[in-house]
Amino acid sequence: MSLRVQVRRALELGPAEAAKRAAEMVNRDMTGLIERLRNLKIPSRSSDCDVPNAPLRGVGEVPPVATLRRRAEDIRLLSECWLAHHFDLLGSGWTKVGYGVECRGLEGIRFRPGATVLATSDGSWLKAVVRKVDLEESRQIWALIEGAYEPIDWQLDFKSGYRWRSKRPASLLRYGDVEGADVKVPWELARMQHLPVLAFAYALAKAGEEDFRPPSSYLNEFRNQVLDFAASNPPGYGVNWRCTMDAGIRIANQAVAWSLFESAGAQFDSGFEAVYRKSLLDHGRYIAANLEWRRELRSNHYLSDIVGLLFVAAHLPPSPEADAWLAFGSRELVSEIQLQFHEDGSNFEGSTAYHRLSGELALWGTAVVLGVGAERQQAFKAFDPTHVTSGPDFAQSSIELYSVSGECVTDQELHATPFPDCHFSRLARMVEFARAITRPDGAIVQFGDNDSGRLFKLEPKLQLLTTAEIRERFAGFDDWIPPPGVNLTPVEDHLTSEELIACGGALVGSSSGGASNGRDSLAVNVFESVSGRFRTGWLEKPSRSEPRVSAGDRPPIPASARTYRFEADSGLRIGLEHLAFPGMGVYVMRSNRVFIAVRCGSVGQNGNGGHAHNDQLAIELVIDGGVLLRDPGTYIYTPLVARRNEYRSVRAHFVPRVDGREPGEISSGTFRLVDRAHAKCEFFSDGVFAGTHTGYGEAVWRQVEISDEAVVVSDWYEGTEELASWEPPAFSPGYGLRLREPDAVPMASTEA
Repeated sequence: MSLRVQVRRALELGPAEAAKRAAEMVNRDMTGLIERLRNLKIPSRSSDCDVPNAPLRGVGEVPPVATLRRRAEDIRLLSECWLAHHFDLLGSGWTKVGYGVECRGLEGIRFRPGATVLATSDGSWLKAVVRKVDLEESRQIWALIEGAYEPIDWQLDFKSGYRWRSKRPASLLRYGDVEGADVKVPWELARMQHLPVLAFAYALAKAGEEDFRPPSSYLNEFRNQVLDFAASNPPGYGVNWRCTMDAGIRIANQAVAWSLFESAGAQFDSGFEAVYRKSLLDHGRYIAANLEWRRELRSNHYLSDIVGLLFVAAHLPPSPEADAWLAFGSRELVSEIQLQFHEDGSNFEGSTAYHRLSGELALWGTAVVLGVGAERQQAFKAFDPTHVTSGPDFAQSSIELYSVSGECVTDQELHATPFPDCHFSRLARMVEFARAITRPDGAIVQFGDNDSGRLFKLEPKLQLLTTAEIRERFAGFDDWIPPPGVNLTPVEDHLTSEELIACGGALVGSSSGGASNGRDSLAVNVFESVSGRFRTGWLEKPSRSEPRVSAGDRPPIPASARTYRFEADSGLRIGLEHLAFPGMGVYVMRSNRVFIAVRCGSVGQNGNGGHAHNDQLAIELVIDGGVLLRDPGTYIYTPLVARRNEYRSVRAHFVPRVDGREPGEISSGTFRLVDRAHAKCEFFSDGVFAGTHTGYGEAVWRQVEISDEAVVVSDWYEGTEELASWEPPAFSPGYGLRLREPDAVPMASTEA
């Protein structure tokens, strides 16, 4: 953050609050520095005597083979790529990830490959990767690797080729200051969201499914990747310990993958089990000591920390630490869901894609607590709060438990939970919002940022494309080479909320959840096994809080308005309904043939706008299945700040625009947008939406009307300047991806 931005924020806070926060920051930084200096000569891993000996508790079961067979070919294709250490993440295309590999580069920016590491069975190569004080234990871990396994370079941005220093304390590593280098790439790989799908491949191979490798191939790959990461990433060092959120997602995926393998009959050797248990404990301790909690603003990062801690606590046998983490995480989950999801179910991030991520965190965090059952009730009644050394105050001695309202179906004895009725009600509304922003083609409306972030990817939605189709469709893939032996390349759809909606329906039974093929869904099968098949048939229908006003309040359209007509056959209003979500500012009108979503409201994050775009009054429009208007997406974050601002800018969106002006200030920081628009819905009824904002000084208006045979958009401005035309960038269907051509620009007409 620049000095200018820091000064501006301090002025916004006022002298007293700015001084208070500065003192907190200095204290936090000094405490961290002292801790780092103290630990320079201390091994970063926990000692063997800290690890409890009782059996681990499974947090999930592999779906029935009949269900797995429905996605057998996708599972086989993905597993083949991962066995060869080819990964496709954040726009990389399927890329071999290892030490010394040469990367394609990002928009012409490419870093030289580092020195090639020749892996040896004695682990001597690790001296180039880990600190001397951690080297001996790293070698012992590496010695457990089986077969001809090549190590993965976990510190590498395998798009640009930039590599972070693995021996440096994570808190000292910088990112966002080198053009072209994207820290999200190694973070995404180290989330290890591919591991649970390897367990699916193992179960199918055991069942004799055709064209699969021997079951041991998938089990050994899971085992070796966990050992590889543990050997070359001691806790607190290297880029993959820089962000607590990613540590939480990583350990949740490892815990679920271990459980799926174990439930499918896999047996782990004692050497691996010892390393894995210690890694669980180290992840839990790291999260508990580095919670991304701030009094003034918490986000999906803190929610990820909580959920990661809950999976560790539920997976480990009972202990003072695990019990404290379970109690703390449960309390904070309840609090954060009420804080981060509005009463109407929408998310406070100001982004529909981040709603999906936070919604998954909310659902799975709830499920894993429900699944621990009555045997862990004592953990909520008495625990030692000193095992959580960061974050909010945790001095209380017990957590209040509640009986569950509505119908409850569970495999276990019905028991009280730390979740009040309002928790399940908020989850039901959250699922309703996810359903409401899903277009008829299954894609979510893309308002605000989209970093393709997920908690789990248990059932990735894939499209198989040829190399020629990929090069023709996506920018930046001219010289891309597909993985060896792959004729049709799996490409993931990053614009679906199917897993969120299906799992939500399995838990809260909301009107939207439904899980229309729940029994056939891999995600739902795993989710229900995590929750102990706990289901509350929530009786309250999620509120749609539809703001209706009289026809007389509808604003008159001036003769000077710029209008756009999207014509169709008659009957567009049949089955028309209105869904309003004023919390985030999303208004949906849909009928049997039309879907319209309008963005009009808060920039999110309590006014910080870190994931908001200048998209006030933007529209996504679908008629008879054809997508006529869509948001261009996000494309990228810190490696190309100019590109980020291009996609955040008002110029990228189909909105009323005045040349040379931004309705919200995007120069205050990469993850900050100062709201000057203060957008407001003025009318929403009978197939009409009308909204306004003052981001250009004078009021600008947009009205969207569904008539029997057309959708008409009318824009006008109360200032003296004329409204400018739309200049969309190339559409981005997911983080790091751009199509070759922008969408067509609708022509303005002179009649409404």
